[in-house]
Amino acid sequence: MKCYSVAKYNLDSVKKGMIIYYSIFISVLIVTSSLHKYYGDVNIVSSGVELSTVIFLFVTGLNFFTESFYFSQSNNISRKTYFKGTILSIFQITAIASLLDIIINRIYNIFIKCPTMYDMSFTKFRDLEALGTKNIWVQNNDIVTLLNSFLFQFSICIMVFTLGLTIVLIYYRCNKLMKTVVSIGAVMSVVVLEILADAFPKLFSEIGVFIQNILGWNTRNPYAAIGTFIVMFIILIGFIYLLVKKAIIKER
Repeated sequence: MKCYSVAKYNLDSVKKGMIIYYSIFISVLIVTSSLHKYYGDVNIVSSGVELSTVIFLFVTGLNFFTESFYFSQSNNISRKTYFKGTILSIFQITAIASLLDIIINRIYNIFIKCPTMYDMSFTKFRDLEALGTKNIWVQNNDIVTLLNSFLFQFSICIMVFTLGLTIVLIYYRCNKLMKTVVSIGAVMSVVVLEILADAFPKLFSEIGVFIQNILGWNTRNPYAAIGTFIVMFIILIGFIYLLVKKAIIKER
């Protein structure tokens, strides 16, 4: 029962942010549609607008821990129960966001052609774009496409949300010195990777091909990408569990 209390608290904490985000998101799409109607002689193909939702959920994950953790501890909720409630709420939030994105996208496509990230990655839109004829693309609305679009979006969302939560938990567990070390280390790792990429281009080319394969890009297999994102999500929640297990209350 307490698990559901944590999930409800988390949902309530992000509700206002989601309402504001989707209000702005829909307003922008309405303005774009209006401009397209006014300048009807111009072919407009917008794409991947749901990427903004992915970014929003990542930022939400970064701000998801502290308040809910203090709420759970002040109500004598065990860390294990808090963890379960948090994971449950992540599923709920990302599922709602993914479903809204699919619905909004289908309505938006009535006015402007707008392929989803799934369409751009795994459908014939890729071929049309390569040929420079993407304006003739027509979105497929069969059950399989709708389900795959939802699962693809949902798997990305749960992965990036938990990534944001993992990052904030790492910082929460660190003291001031370690926070500095982690921040510098993150920047330095990018620099080192760039140096290694220049030094070993063949190796990094093979790594790039491997990433394309596990994401199903080369074979146009959406289930490979969905499976990869889910595996990453499972790994991240493992880290979250370990970090939450020994998290302590800090003075604010």
